[in-house]
Amino acid sequence: MIYKEDPAHQHDCEHCKFEGHYDGADWYICLNNGPQSVIKRYSSKPEDYWSMPFDMVASAAYDISARGVEGHYMAMMELAEARAIVHAWQRNCWEEQYALGKANSEGYDT
Repeated sequence: MIYKEDPAHQHDCEHCKFEGHYDGADWYICLNNGPQSVIKRYSSKPEDYWSMPFDMVASAAYDISARGVEGHYMAMMELAEARAIVHAWQRNCWEEQYALGKANSEGYDT
Protein backbone atom coordinates (compact mmCIF):
# COMPACT_ATOMS: atom_id res chain seq x y z
CA MET A 1 0.00 0.00 0.00
CA ILE A 2 1.23 3.47 -0.88
CA TYR A 3 1.20 5.83 2.08
CA LYS A 4 0.67 9.53 1.44
CA GLU A 5 2.88 11.20 3.98
CA ASP A 6 5.82 13.54 3.90
CA PRO A 7 8.73 12.41 1.75
CA ALA A 8 11.47 10.58 3.64
CA HIS A 9 14.18 11.52 1.14
CA GLN A 10 15.27 14.81 -0.37
CA HIS A 11 14.33 15.29 -4.03
CA ASP A 12 15.26 18.56 -5.66
CA CYS A 13 13.31 18.60 -8.94
CA GLU A 14 10.79 21.45 -8.93
CA HIS A 15 8.69 19.64 -11.56
CA CYS A 16 8.16 16.48 -9.50
CA LYS A 17 5.03 15.84 -7.47
CA PHE A 18 5.34 13.58 -4.43
CA GLU A 19 2.84 10.73 -4.74
CA GLY A 20 3.56 8.68 -1.64
CA HIS A 21 5.91 6.50 0.34
CA TYR A 22 6.14 2.71 0.12
CA ASP A 23 8.60 0.19 1.54
CA GLY A 24 11.27 2.76 2.37
CA ALA A 25 11.06 4.62 -0.95
CA ASP A 26 9.44 7.87 -2.04
CA TRP A 27 7.48 7.95 -5.30
CA TYR A 28 7.21 10.97 -7.59
CA ILE A 29 5.72 11.81 -10.95
CA CYS A 30 7.71 14.37 -12.93
CA LEU A 31 5.27 16.83 -14.47
CA ASN A 32 7.67 18.82 -16.66
CA ASN A 33 5.41 19.61 -19.65
CA GLY A 34 2.95 16.88 -18.64
CA PRO A 35 3.67 13.54 -16.99
CA GLN A 36 7.19 12.62 -18.12
CA SER A 37 8.48 9.96 -15.74
CA VAL A 38 7.85 8.00 -12.59
CA ILE A 39 10.63 8.17 -10.01
CA LYS A 40 11.32 5.92 -7.03
CA ARG A 41 13.80 7.56 -4.63
CA TYR A 42 15.64 5.21 -2.25
CA SER A 43 17.64 7.86 -0.38
CA SER A 44 18.62 11.52 -0.60
CA LYS A 45 21.78 10.70 -2.58
CA PRO A 46 21.40 12.21 -6.06
CA GLU A 47 22.19 8.90 -7.79
CA ASP A 48 20.00 6.68 -5.58
CA TYR A 49 16.80 6.42 -7.58
CA TRP A 50 14.95 4.41 -10.22
CA SER A 51 12.94 6.03 -12.98
CA MET A 52 11.00 5.13 -16.08
CA PRO A 53 9.15 7.17 -18.69
CA PHE A 54 5.52 7.67 -17.69
CA ASP A 55 4.19 6.25 -20.97
CA MET A 56 6.23 3.07 -20.59
CA VAL A 57 4.93 2.51 -17.08
CA ALA A 58 1.36 3.22 -18.13
CA SER A 59 1.58 0.72 -20.99
CA ALA A 60 3.91 -1.74 -19.19
CA ALA A 61 6.20 -1.82 -22.24
CA TYR A 62 9.42 -2.49 -20.37
CA ASP A 63 12.25 -4.69 -21.61
CA ILE A 64 13.76 -6.50 -18.64
CA SER A 65 15.26 -9.50 -20.42
CA ALA A 66 18.88 -8.38 -19.93
CA ARG A 67 18.73 -8.27 -16.12
CA GLY A 68 18.89 -12.00 -15.31
CA VAL A 69 16.54 -13.84 -12.95
CA GLU A 70 17.05 -11.68 -9.84
CA GLY A 71 17.10 -8.50 -11.90
CA HIS A 72 13.99 -9.68 -13.72
CA TYR A 73 12.13 -10.12 -10.41
CA MET A 74 13.28 -6.72 -9.13
CA ALA A 75 12.32 -5.02 -12.38
CA MET A 76 8.87 -6.60 -12.26
CA MET A 77 8.38 -5.43 -8.66
CA GLU A 78 9.51 -1.90 -9.56
CA LEU A 79 7.19 -1.91 -12.56
CA ALA A 80 4.23 -3.15 -10.48
CA GLU A 81 4.84 -0.44 -7.86
CA ALA A 82 5.28 2.21 -10.55
CA ARG A 83 2.07 1.14 -12.29
CA ALA A 84 0.21 1.51 -8.98
CA ILE A 85 1.54 5.07 -8.69
CA VAL A 86 0.58 5.90 -12.29
CA HIS A 87 -2.90 4.43 -11.92
CA ALA A 88 -3.51 6.31 -8.66
CA TRP A 89 -2.34 9.55 -10.30
CA GLN A 90 -4.55 8.96 -13.36
CA ARG A 91 -7.54 8.11 -11.15
CA ASN A 92 -6.98 11.24 -9.07
CA CYS A 93 -6.82 13.39 -12.23
CA TRP A 94 -10.00 11.78 -13.54
CA GLU A 95 -11.81 12.31 -10.23
CA GLU A 96 -10.75 15.97 -10.18
CA GLN A 97 -11.95 16.47 -13.75
CA TYR A 98 -15.20 14.64 -13.02
CA ALA A 99 -15.84 16.75 -9.91
CA LEU A 100 -15.02 19.92 -11.85
CA GLY A 101 -17.34 18.92 -14.69
CA LYS A 102 -20.14 17.97 -12.33
CA ALA A 103 -19.75 21.23 -10.40
CA ASN A 104 -19.78 23.22 -13.65
CA SER A 105 -22.86 21.37 -14.97
CA GLU A 106 -24.72 22.10 -11.73
CA GLY A 107 -23.84 25.80 -11.81
CA TYR A 108 -21.28 25.85 -8.98
CA ASP A 109 -18.26 28.14 -9.10
CA THR A 110 -14.96 26.29 -9.31
